[in-house]
Amino acid sequence: MSAKFRFPDPDEHAAIVGRNGTGKSQFGAYVLSRRDFKSSSTIILDYKGEELFNGIDRIRDLKPTAKIPKEPGLYIVRAVPGDMDVENLMWRMWERENVGLLVDEGYMVPSADGGAFQALLTQGRSKRTPVITLSQRPVKVSRFAFSEASHIAVFHLNDKRDQKTIGESLPPGFLDWVPPEFSDESGRLPKYHARWYNVKDDAGFIVKPVPSADEIIDAINSQLVPKRRWL
Repeated sequence: MSAKFRFPDPDEHAAIVGRNGTGKSQFGAYVLSRRDFKSSSTIILDYKGEELFNGIDRIRDLKPTAKIPKEPGLYIVRAVPGDMDVENLMWRMWERENVGLLVDEGYMVPSADGGAFQALLTQGRSKRTPVITLSQRPVKVSRFAFSEASHIAVFHLNDKRDQKTIGESLPPGFLDWVPPEFSDESGRLPKYHARWYNVKDDAGFIVKPVPSADEIIDAINSQLVPKRRWL
């Protein structure tokens, strides 16, 4: 491939899919760690209680009913499936603009096939609301999460329907592509490796396992202002 690997730009969406235990969430956190938290705010919708996110001690909790913070930084919503307050929160993000979003897990977003999530995905570039969507079940996620993504990372998927769904946004044969230098004894990619497709440059890459959770947490914390401690 002639194009060089790059992470998403500040106005680009990314979709990261893979079955449970493949390293999807850790990879998503690593992509997130490359963002600039000093110039804008980013919100994580955490539906799974992800341990890595809980380890970021400088992250700030945000209720679904809260206003969108004016102060730059990283915020987390401990989201509950079916909570329509999350839908209203995303509409406030859409109105505010220049707010990043990471969703873990994408199929739990309310009104996934319409409403605020779709608006953020389809108008993200103009409003500078980059979205990182993580999911282990692509078949249940809004198709806009993939059709509007500038970068797609695919870890191992078991379900044929999930493979078909994500495959529709990838070049033919991409899900079977295994360069010889990365192939294990079974002919598949080794554990914690993924295929990465840069849509804009029409270029594919194999991504190796990312740094440890502690290293990712340190990288994120280094950009964030320590929480105030009242005596």
